[in-house]
Amino acid sequence: MFNYPSAYNSVDSVFRHFPSIGGGRLGWPYHHYKRRILTNTSEKMNDNMELRHLKYFVTAAETGHFGRAAERLHIVQSALSMQIRALEAELGVILFERSNRRVTLTSAGELFREEAERTLRQAEFAKEVAKRASRGEVGSIRVGYVEGAVLTGKLAKDINRFKSQYPAVVLSLEEMT
Repeated sequence: MFNYPSAYNSVDSVFRHFPSIGGGRLGWPYHHYKRRILTNTSEKMNDNMELRHLKYFVTAAETGHFGRAAERLHIVQSALSMQIRALEAELGVILFERSNRRVTLTSAGELFREEAERTLRQAEFAKEVAKRASRGEVGSIRVGYVEGAVLTGKLAKDINRFKSQYPAVVLSLEEMT
């Protein structure tokens, strides 16, 4: 990424001195959009980042194309583009460099992608833990027993069988009097 000299103390002056950054082939709308994202950070959209926004971003980054990402996500491309723009506005950074044929991640986009992927993996893990807990596969169980159950050996067999089926469940045994 190019570091601009300190003489260019605002985004506007950078665009004036380097018109190819936002002008060029991409034309005025992209130039205007890029300036708006970078300069209007105080006018961010609602801070409502959702997991689906992260999923949209990661899919677009993987495919390098909004159209293919939209197909994979089963949404229309215009909706995906809007969601990505909203995410960029919320963050106040440009995540993708856009061209007519493909999109590439900016340096901020690369770093954000790593964190987004980590967040999505953690969300999947949390969902799986909740499902396992509802099925009784994780957590803890307190078992009360009487002395006779230990003498017959049935309690030990049942505990071993249970532990082999549900290794993530913690068993606490208490002798009842």
